[in-house]
Amino acid sequence: MRKNFLRIGAALMAIAVIMGAFGAHALKEVLDVEKLKTFETAVRYQAYHALAILMVGMLMYFRKTSFTTVAGWLFVAGVAFFPVRFTC
Repeated sequence: MRKNFLRIGAALMAIAVIMGAFGAHALKEVLDVEKLKTFETAVRYQAYHALAILMVGMLMYFRKTSFTTVAGWLFVAGVAFFPVRFTC
């Protein structure tokens, strides 16, 4: 399970970096300032969640409990459901 969280966290962090670069370079001319700020906030939260998932995966190497597993899946759910909150 810990390797899954490390893989998920690494993939989500890679997506956050790619989306951040995309927003900084390609969307600067397309979006207005307010929408660009919202996009940057979404990318930042994605990166925070990815870091948290990576920390859960590392924590599971030292002390694996049911709490860490549940916490990891809740962070993954937070990333999965963020676009729903973001578009509403």
